[in-house]
Amino acid sequence: MRIINREKRNSQLSDEVVGMYNIFKPTDYCPNVRKVLIEGSPGVGKTTYCRKIAYDWAMGNLLNHATFPDFKRVIFLSCSDFESGDNVQSVIERKLLPRDMSDTTKASFAQQIQEDQEGSLIILDGLDELSKKQMDPISHIMEGEILSKCFLVVTARHEVGVSVRHHFDTLLEITGYTLLDVQEYINKYFLKMPNKASKLIKEILNNVELSEIARNPMNTALLCVLFEELGGRLPRTRTELFSMITESLLKRHASREPVNLENPANITSTYKDGLIMLGKVAFEALQVEKSDFDEGEILKHIACLGFLSKEISPSKINPQFRYRFLHKSFQEYFAAFYLTEMLKSQEEDFEETLRLICSQVELLWQVIVFAAGMLGDVALPYVETLIKLLSSPGDERKHRKFCVILECLAEIEDGAVVASDVTSLLPTKLNLRGCLKSDRKFAQLKGLSHFIASMDSSSSLKSLNLSLNGLSDKDFALLTFSLQRNTTIEQLVLSFNTLGGDNLHSCSQILEQNTSLRYLNLSWNYINGEGFSALITALKVNQTLTELILRGNQILFVPKAMTRRYPVVRVDNAKLQRFSLKKLDLSCNRIFRNKSFPLEQFAKPNSFPNLEYLNLSNCGLSHLETVETVAEILRINTSLVEIDLSNNLYFFEEGFGPFFSAVQENNTLEKVNMSNTGCYPSITKRDKRVKV
Repeated sequence: MRIINREKRNSQLSDEVVGMYNIFKPTDYCPNVRKVLIEGSPGVGKTTYCRKIAYDWAMGNLLNHATFPDFKRVIFLSCSDFESGDNVQSVIERKLLPRDMSDTTKASFAQQIQEDQEGSLIILDGLDELSKKQMDPISHIMEGEILSKCFLVVTARHEVGVSVRHHFDTLLEITGYTLLDVQEYINKYFLKMPNKASKLIKEILNNVELSEIARNPMNTALLCVLFEELGGRLPRTRTELFSMITESLLKRHASREPVNLENPANITSTYKDGLIMLGKVAFEALQVEKSDFDEGEILKHIACLGFLSKEISPSKINPQFRYRFLHKSFQEYFAAFYLTEMLKSQEEDFEETLRLICSQVELLWQVIVFAAGMLGDVALPYVETLIKLLSSPGDERKHRKFCVILECLAEIEDGAVVASDVTSLLPTKLNLRGCLKSDRKFAQLKGLSHFIASMDSSSSLKSLNLSLNGLSDKDFALLTFSLQRNTTIEQLVLSFNTLGGDNLHSCSQILEQNTSLRYLNLSWNYINGEGFSALITALKVNQTLTELILRGNQILFVPKAMTRRYPVVRVDNAKLQRFSLKKLDLSCNRIFRNKSFPLEQFAKPNSFPNLEYLNLSNCGLSHLETVETVAEILRINTSLVEIDLSNNLYFFEEGFGPFFSAVQENNTLEKVNMSNTGCYPSITKRDKRVKV
């Protein structure tokens, strides 16, 4: 389990790993951290982490951790225990204190919390399991209206966490679970069967989709159970994973009860009516943000199937059993089961039913995705209707909601085929800036790749914005193959991600083969000298890209070893003259602090025959050799119309004469931006043709 810090100012995940007991460590934004929000995907270990903290405190194991306060009391509450009309105190009394404790003692305990708030830690686990009505007492604590000096830890899924982040001092995320963690878990599960462990690990490592499913502790446990019981059969999607575990639990139930199996090979059909009833309860409960049910809502023959847990209600007068699903993901799965059966039987009301679902898309997100996986061969009208309903022109969140369609395509077995039938419904511009969810990124990128690969002349999508999504080189590699062959997208924005380093192969491969891109924005990534060289090498082959934005990267220099890794592509002069790049933005890179950066390549005849705009603003141009090289560019280049040299302090302390002479000799230059460079304004007086 890894806990990652999320930047308070922009909510983006950082590279900082936070120790399990360092969650209250002071930050640059808050020297006195009291309120901590921990987000994570379903089953990633949020509850386990909270219980671990509570257990270690109770056992006295936290005394030696300097940044973890010495609490006198730790109060762990599950948000699913809150009922209508509850407040924190009533839940504490009902769930944590002995039933036979006197009212006086209970009041005394409440008074202790009130009077010694700084000595109290309140953990609220599972904010996403509260309805809006039940949220009020929690909101009062998060907003600091009550118990404002208590320390507070809250866990939530991302869809709920995003709406309350502004209340917290520190934002964290549990990212799980690496493949090494997966292997460790499997080896422990099959401790006495090492051959099975090795076989399962091999299957997971050799299958990208399976690897992604396994990057979740709950899913890893389910995979182990299935692999053991089903003789090595493994799922390809999350829907199939829950379908297989459903079959497994039903078979266990059938082995204990005398049941006449209509079709032993498809045990789900035997229990179909009961599962639809269970799904109806799950679906209606999710719509009102409800996670538990009383005996009157659950029929006995449904309760015993193995998908529900039960506990006695707290009422002393009329105690009853209350039921809840083993995990919220099971509730979402069975709600989807009910939805698909309803859609199959409602040809006339199909769109109206989905309209209701789409009005609660954030609440029913996973239900929508599960339903797509279940519909299989009849998923096309489902996806078509979703695109229509989620693309309302007046909806400001339509692009974020569009991501659920991408997940649906990834969940459908023939998602690529479905995508090819609906590409004509895509908008002209798809702005997914900051829309991809970190815990669902793989599925969303896979679905997007289906769309991109299947686009043809009937597709209207011309512009794609994937900025501010934390995309790594590995993430972007999922789109490489489809973008190489795409012939419709003209603008691609990838700014504010984590692309680059020495691994910028994906973008280079795209540029070498793509024939439609005109504009590529890679600003504010981690592209270094080698990455830049790889891009330039690819551009000597590409004949369509006219604008490349590399602002704010890490282009310091190109090492000599670069030529071995990225050999220069030799092309004849005729082909070189078709080199298409017209605008290149290298601003905010400290490229000239190291003299080995090959700036002179811009000055070589015909190296950039069509380059009209070059931005070298804020690039550290400050020594004579650099000034002379820029002057050489202007003297030899026959295409530049504008060059931006602003914010390069002391650029003209030396070498002003050679630079001005080059400006006079250049026959195409119309504008030079030299603001904040220490330049004298006399250049405009001596050459009126050049605008400064």
